Amino acid sequence: MVAVSLLASASSLGCFGDLPDPVGEPPYEEPTDLRVTMRDGSLFEGGPMRLELFENGGPTALASIGARAADGREWSATFGLSLEQVSGATVELRIEPLSEGMGTVTLQEAGERRYSESGTLSFSLESNRTVSGIANISPQDASAEFEGQYTLMCWVRPESLGQPRNGEGVGVEQIQDVEFASSFCSPMAHLR
Repeated sequence: MVAVSLLASASSLGCFGDLPDPVGEPPYEEPTDLRVTMRDGSLFEGGPMRLELFENGGPTALASIGARAADGREWSATFGLSLEQVSGATVELRIEPLSEGMGTVTLQEAGERRYSESGTLSFSLESNRTVSGIANISPQDASAEFEGQYTLMCWVRPESLGQPRNGEGVGVEQIQDVEFASSFCSPMAHLR
């Protein structure tokens, strides 16, 4: 009780400076970089679409979207692309391992994860690192349109950037070409 009285007195005398009132502060909210709108009007929000290019990849590029609704449901898409498909494409959706031109969409609600049985996902990259697209999916209740920001990263073998080789075979480490200076990444530099 004495400690509470001392804190209240110290606060009223200005000993703590201008501390924010924790009761009146709005809660922290993650920035929304991408919005997914379901056919029923449900809104899902998330970070930017992540697009990664891999010099030794199979698939060559991998794109992923993850968004959450206010009620806790989650909508996500992951799809493989060839270099020709990176700036915009239509990919098939199936429950199969990822490959170029193939992907999957999941909708998670009430602890249950449902995968797209079939359908297509079309997207295009616009100026200012924006993306827009549509997923026509079976079952239909997971179909959605999306728009927002994307990030682009490019991964290459070290020797592609004049660095020493770091191994042989599967699982050889790749490094990020931040400047898109390698011959593999430079054709995509205009998209970053």
